[in-house]
Amino acid sequence: MSGHSLPGAPSDDPDGGDACATNAGTGGHRSEPATGGSNQQPVFDQGSGGTHLPERERKADGAGGSSAGEPRGSGGGGSSQSSSGGPPGGKRARILDAAVRVFAEKGFYGAKVAEIAREAGVADGTIYLYFKSKDDLLISLFEDRMERINHALRGELGSLSSAEAKLRRFIEMHLGLCEEHRPLVEVLTVELRQSAKFMREYKNPRFAEFLKIIAGIVEEGQRSGELRGGIAPALCARAIFGALDELSLARALGRSEHIPADSVADLLIGGIRNPHPSRRHA
Repeated sequence: MSGHSLPGAPSDDPDGGDACATNAGTGGHRSEPATGGSNQQPVFDQGSGGTHLPERERKADGAGGSSAGEPRGSGGGGSSQSSSGGPPGGKRARILDAAVRVFAEKGFYGAKVAEIAREAGVADGTIYLYFKSKDDLLISLFEDRMERINHALRGELGSLSSAEAKLRRFIEMHLGLCEEHRPLVEVLTVELRQSAKFMREYKNPRFAEFLKIIAGIVEEGQRSGELRGGIAPALCARAIFGALDELSLARALGRSEHIPADSVADLLIGGIRNPHPSRRHA
């Protein structure tokens, strides 16, 4: 899942130039609009991150931006920044937000860079100041959202004392995305798989971090005796994610009704719960 394949480059004018987009076949999926959601669910598909502006863009906009070495979406503080770490209404943020909507509606192959630019309110060539290609835009979108998801998970799970409570809350948050951010979930579960570069070449460090969060909870539960030993935490993490990913995919494509998180948690945690909790595992 990765990569850069789309031809085309920005013109000398930051807001000029024609977009070159892959538009071979599509059968894009139309997503239902996001349903709003509860206050408990973090917002992952609005005001996306990215504090680094290309030099030409900073000069053109008069934006201070952040240093080139600052990670995207790192939220380097300051009241003038959005909650995602980027300048409020920054072009990179608007492009990423627009990409969620267009990819979800048109599908990765059906979406054109020009359509994303129009949705974001920028000129076609501006896209290439921030992203090398449509694949690069998709991967950047994935990294931005996964960074936020991982941050939200750590913040939410850190206050819980038991491994089972953490796993339950993790499952609730994961499935909550299906209800609160349907376009984003469709992009993350369906459209990412349409990028051959993403599937074959991308190292996926954000996803590896995501799996480590799950594996860490399982390992903690094994040490405390809550969860049974003899199963590699990394294997448990893959199995739990695989089940949730399949449920999320079915929900995103409208093939299933509301998914009860409690029932899913009972099923997944029940399979690894220690029947003899007094026995601890090294």
